[in-house]
Formats: sequence, structure tokens, C-alpha cells
Amino acid sequence: MLIRRRLRMTSLRSSGGDVIVLLLVLSCLARLTQEWIPPSHDHGGVQMGVPDNGCDDAEWNLALDWDFTTDYEYKCQPYEEYIPVKKTIVRYSCLANEDIPPPIHKCMTKHIRYKDFPPRGGPHRPLWPVYGDYRYVPPQRWVHSLEHGAVVFLYHPCANRSEIDFLKEIADLCLRRHVTTPYRLLSRDQPFALVTYGCKLTMSHVRIEEVVQFIRDNAFNPKRASEYDNWKNGQYSFHLVKPARVVPGSDMEDSNLCPGILESDSI
Repeated sequence: MLIRRRLRMTSLRSSGGDVIVLLLVLSCLARLTQEWIPPSHDHGGVQMGVPDNGCDDAEWNLALDWDFTTDYEYKCQPYEEYIPVKKTIVRYSCLANEDIPPPIHKCMTKHIRYKDFPPRGGPHRPLWPVYGDYRYVPPQRWVHSLEHGAVVFLYHPCANRSEIDFLKEIADLCLRRHVTTPYRLLSRDQPFALVTYGCKLTMSHVRIEEVVQFIRDNAFNPKRASEYDNWKNGQYSFHLVKPARVVPGSDMEDSNLCPGILESDSI
């Protein structure tokens, strides 16, 4: 069986006499806050999580993000070779917060393109995915999940099937707030990846130790994901295969990440 966060005292002189009051100095707190919570963003004026058939209702014009009339995005094609399990290659990288493109909400009338593959943030659709395992979900959707602190598990459609199953098993046993989906822009040398807001881990094959450590270090990171405390499902569920469930030993808010994994024989 596979296993698994000055005050300052100020004297004010008034007409009634000297009054000593305690004031919360906003400028000091702002500086402190910037050390651990990213600044909020108005998302370009488009509201999050509100279905709007003139903008995004999670059903209209979905072909703008991917051609779902073919299986190209989620199946290894007949002319392609399956990727063998190779010697260990693990790469971990994070962007500086200021290097992540602004998290603008874009309606389904506008294209979204990324320069980072897989993207670690940037513009995205107003409605994010229901958490779980998908036949395929485009990055324009799951990038929104990153802003909520979620972890996205990616694999090349030609990757080794046993390794894909192992990756999905770890996702299910680590946290409810996850999305698993194929992603063709992964290299054949590193056909597996985990992505959080600003960070990614790419692998030649699934390494349980690195995967769990990455999740514990980066999921719901308040230093990066400005909406890390939003644990609710989104409204997008096109090609959802299996909804995510609460992990045994944790809760809906994923207060306990990967409970028991690496401390027992659960995986």
C-alpha cells in the first residue's frame, strides 16, 4: 500500500489635558506585515468566485484555454514514446515575490499566456477549480488555486503510469487542497512537478521525501500566497475525475499536512 504557520505608547496633548493612550502604529505594522503577508490585489477589478455569464461561469467559452475536442493534453499520443523512469533529477526553485506577475482576473473573452513553465503565479480565471484529480485542467484555472495556497501536482501524459499513480496517492494523503492534472510542457527528463505560489519542484521520478518536504514548506505559505486562508472549493469542475476529500488526521482547512507520512509505514 502506498504511503503520506510596536505597539508604541504616544502622548497626545488635548484641550482637556494630557491624555496617555496606546496607539497601534500602522506604519510599523505595515512594515512587519510586508515581511510575511504579500500585499493584497484588486485583481483588475474582476470579482473572485462569482459566476458571471458575461465574464466567467466555469462553462462558457472553455475552448479559449484548451481544445477539449481532442485528447492531446491528457493522453500519450500513438507517435510518442512513454518516458522511462530515469536516474534521480530533482530541481527546486522559487521566484522572488516581485518577479511573479500580478494575479489579475481575466474573463473568458481574453487570452492568458505565461512565460514561466509551469507557471508559479500570474493572471488567471476568476473561478478556480474544485479540488481533486482531473483528466485535464488548464493552468489558467489552477494558477488561481496557487494564490489560495494550494499545491498542484503535474505529470507529463507520457510519464510512467506507476509513478503517476504514486504521485496521485501522495496528493490524496497529504492535503485536500490540491489539483492533479497532466501538463505537456514538462520536460521528458523531469516529467513530474509540484507547484505552489512562487515555487516549483520538478523530478525525473516521484521522490516521496522531497515531495512531502516541499508540501510542508510551501503549501498555504502566508509569505507568498495572499489568499492562503481561503480553503473553499471553486466552481470549475470540467473533466474532474475524482473530487479531493479531507485527509484522515487532518481537516477541511488542511491543518495537518501529510499526517503520518514518513513517520510511519503509511506510504
